[in-house]
Amino acid sequence: MSTNHDMIFTFLAQGVDTLEVCYYLDTRNPAFSFEKLAAVRDGMDRQKYKDGKKITLGGKDFLLKAGGTSSGFPFMMRDNDFIIQFGEFNNPSFSVKFLSNALWHKGYRAMHEDFLVWAAGVGLYMRKTETISRVDLCLDYELINKAFGEENFVSSFHRDCKFRSFGEDETYKFGVGTCVRIYNKSNEIKAKSGKTWFYPIWGGLTDNVWRIEWQLNNDYLKQRGIRTLADFEKSIGFVIGLLCEYHTSLRTITSDTNRARWPMHPLWLDVRERFSTLGMQPIKAASKLRDHYPERVQSIVISMMGNIKAIAALTSVYDDTPPQGFQETLTNINGQLRRIYDPLSWQQDVQKKMDKLRLADV
Repeated sequence: MSTNHDMIFTFLAQGVDTLEVCYYLDTRNPAFSFEKLAAVRDGMDRQKYKDGKKITLGGKDFLLKAGGTSSGFPFMMRDNDFIIQFGEFNNPSFSVKFLSNALWHKGYRAMHEDFLVWAAGVGLYMRKTETISRVDLCLDYELINKAFGEENFVSSFHRDCKFRSFGEDETYKFGVGTCVRIYNKSNEIKAKSGKTWFYPIWGGLTDNVWRIEWQLNNDYLKQRGIRTLADFEKSIGFVIGLLCEYHTSLRTITSDTNRARWPMHPLWLDVRERFSTLGMQPIKAASKLRDHYPERVQSIVISMMGNIKAIAALTSVYDDTPPQGFQETLTNINGQLRRIYDPLSWQQDVQKKMDKLRLADV
């Protein structure tokens, strides 16, 4: 438990709240008939079966939806653990959303194994490793006397939004696609989701619970080399640490006009520490960065040449001489650079810039 400007925050829970996974299952010899399943789907009265029609498949009960899906799968069914979209000729053949309640009570790894066991039971086996298309990770805190507002956030994004209720801030969101949301989860449950099963997870609390939630989409995960659950387990803590530093962060306001120099808010320091308990294997540079490396270096060199010419002009005017030559200017710059060069800060600053580059195009 920590305090800052009379705010008290207490950590309550950490978990994966949403997980969407693509499975590449061999659909050539299933233990059920796709044609018969299509007949059931097409014979459903949409008005009568608004929530779906109950079917049993592989020893489990599901609600089968009438019609296909907007994402191009001919079938969609769900139970208490999963929403499953699938098709005989789709690639991937299955897109599975792990539902929040099951994720918090069973864990994503157990659910992944449960799905594969069910799939094997109906004659569907993996022909290649699964890929993650979305994951939401969150931390829940009790906040007493919340002492921050939108002005405390420093974000690399120009697009953000805020929602208020009865004159009070309830939600802050930064980013599009891959984004972070900071919101009053206890109020959201009462007003919208009805997920009162969170109350026991929070030790019986029903008020003043705020959630900090990172949503990572498919493009971002792919660019960072996080494709499989194994990749996720190895590196997700490292990735979230970078996001907490360079994407969006909560700061303590000071008189410094450079917001980036404001110190991290104690709550955000705790967030980073909690996520650091997850996989911390460094990720490789994004493929986009490698693809455009020559062009980006060339652009920087052109900019440097303009600055070198500016230094030559300033020096020539100051010394009242003809335009200073290129080599002479480089010698002048080299001497000044060596006077301000510090090996320790060089190493640290270059590492920070490397980390920031890994977040390019979030």
